[in-house]
Amino acid sequence: MAGVVHGEDVGVVERGCDLDLAQETLGPDRGAEIRSQHLDGDLAVVLQVFGEMDRRHPPLAQRALQAVAVAQRFGEALVVPDHRGNMRPPPTARPPTRHWAGGASQVATCSRVSQHRVKPRTLGSTGYLISELGFGGWGLGGSQWRGVEDGQGRDALRKAVDRGVTFFDTALAYGDGHSERLMGQVLKPELHAGRVIVATKVPPRNEEWPGRAGAALADVFPAQHLIASTEQSLENLGVDALQIQQLHVWNDAWLDDPDWAASYDLMVRLKKEGKVLHWGISINDHAPETALRVLGDPLFETAQVIYNIYDRSPERALFKLAKTKPLGVIVRVPFDEGALTGQIRSDTVFPAGDWRAEYFAGDRRAEAERRGRALAQLLDDQVQTLPELALRFCLSSPQVSTVIPGMRRAAHVQQNVAAAEKGKLSPGMLSTLESHAWEKNWYPA
Repeated sequence: MAGVVHGEDVGVVERGCDLDLAQETLGPDRGAEIRSQHLDGDLAVVLQVFGEMDRRHPPLAQRALQAVAVAQRFGEALVVPDHRGNMRPPPTARPPTRHWAGGASQVATCSRVSQHRVKPRTLGSTGYLISELGFGGWGLGGSQWRGVEDGQGRDALRKAVDRGVTFFDTALAYGDGHSERLMGQVLKPELHAGRVIVATKVPPRNEEWPGRAGAALADVFPAQHLIASTEQSLENLGVDALQIQQLHVWNDAWLDDPDWAASYDLMVRLKKEGKVLHWGISINDHAPETALRVLGDPLFETAQVIYNIYDRSPERALFKLAKTKPLGVIVRVPFDEGALTGQIRSDTVFPAGDWRAEYFAGDRRAEAERRGRALAQLLDDQVQTLPELALRFCLSSPQVSTVIPGMRRAAHVQQNVAAAEKGKLSPGMLSTLESHAWEKNWYPA
């Protein structure tokens, strides 16, 4: 079996065809490569085409189109990508050539035939097709989330790849680059083959979270700081280009700072040089209204924001912007730092040095437990756990591109993939959850 291309069509030829012959079928002018590899005991034949495959998006001409066809050994069933990028079995063992929609000129996939598969969604105008369940890498930094060793983090990353997760989020500030380095090491084959997307972030120079309106831009994101942080992240991840670089805090007041023009021009230059492929904004905690102006600029293609059962603030304006721009929305904190998992109780004790001891200080643990118990009353045979309820709530919004829970253990990955696979919540459940919205901000000021 091998993948073949005819113009803009992607299909599958019969099993047993020699890969070298299939490569010749493509012809020397197509700039394509066919290779095979074994993934989780399944044979994957990967077709990678370079060049202008999407004439509706000329700026993407230099990106790679990557399509994956997987032959499952059990029952010799074929699975191929349909026009939406979903992996589906064709009606026959030798399916007809299928048309791959033009919007797939940049596809990051790591498809698997396994017990659980993650569905893809488009990340705004970047052209990336990514898993709707992503991997949040803050916990891999090791300095603020305690109780997990690097070996467990590596296992979690490998499990995520095995289960079809293709979007990974990290930051230079997570463990002073430790999270980036760990991701770069474990994901090296996937990064170099273009099978995953890694987003990272520039920390504010003054190391202040959230971004204050009264702070001078020179103290937050001066041009030289943007360059130095980008170069350090490139080194940590072991790549030549950052697929997505985000500003780790933001406040729209900085758009009026006289130093903004120099920083903006520098970001444009880094994109032209190919060191940063796409720019994004990581929005202040519980404050999506502080970034609406900057996100109107075409340079910024993604927005990372807190969104969960308790915090519905992105629904007021940010999601409306995402409908019209389009904007890639990356949802963080789907479990409210653990409050929506049911694991935080009035007597919970965190490991020494764990930042959550401050987040859940005083009577906050008891309040989190009380509200968690109220949500637990909604569970039934359709939604069986609080983490499942929390994840599926986020995925029920069509404006959400991906959700990035922290997954420090392989078991977390398995559980979250299984939950995401069950899809959106019912309209009735979503309506019931409206009364559980809770406006608060427990992050240190």
